[in-house]
Amino acid sequence: MMWDRVRQRDAERLREDSGAVEAASGGARVLRFVRHHKVAAERVWAAVATEAGLASWLADARLDLRPGGPVELRSAVPNAAGEHPVTHGRTAACERPRLVEYDTAALGRLRFELASLRGGDGDGGSATRLEFSAALLVPGDAAAAEHLLRTRLADWHLHLDLLGEALAGRPFDWSRWTAEGLPRWDERFAFYTSERASESSPGAAQLG
Repeated sequence: MMWDRVRQRDAERLREDSGAVEAASGGARVLRFVRHHKVAAERVWAAVATEAGLASWLADARLDLRPGGPVELRSAVPNAAGEHPVTHGRTAACERPRLVEYDTAALGRLRFELASLRGGDGDGGSATRLEFSAALLVPGDAAAAEHLLRTRLADWHLHLDLLGEALAGRPFDWSRWTAEGLPRWDERFAFYTSERASESSPGAAQLG
């Protein structure tokens, strides 16, 4: 019974923080997440729009935040060959400390929108609402497209969890990826596999 309650709590937490998939023009899909952080917007900005900040939860980065400036992201997570993939792109928009958008070759168009709130633990009791979206093209094959969406949802869900932990003073130790990070990713991938299968089932389509 205790483990059932733990699993139920974990599932509720994943669902609360989960991302949504939206259709976009040209056959693209947009993955969208909303997170709330009990820190000031400047701290969240530093985490998503500086090289040191991105390294704490996503990738080693080289950034030029001027419009059209080059962007390079080297994944902190190795692929199956043990390599750390690098994606290149450009800064599509930057309005400190409210908005930054990176248009990348491999990850799609990554958009971070920040809004200051009240009632957090930041300076003056501030908090920040972060809306993150990733716009990407999907394969024409339905099964391949669905696998890509589930994979990217799991990727971003975990990385945004790591962002929250970094903001709380607990940056992830990338040397522990296989032992600690990968099982967490597997949990999120299984969650989205289950959730999206439920949404596409005939019974789910009749709800409402």
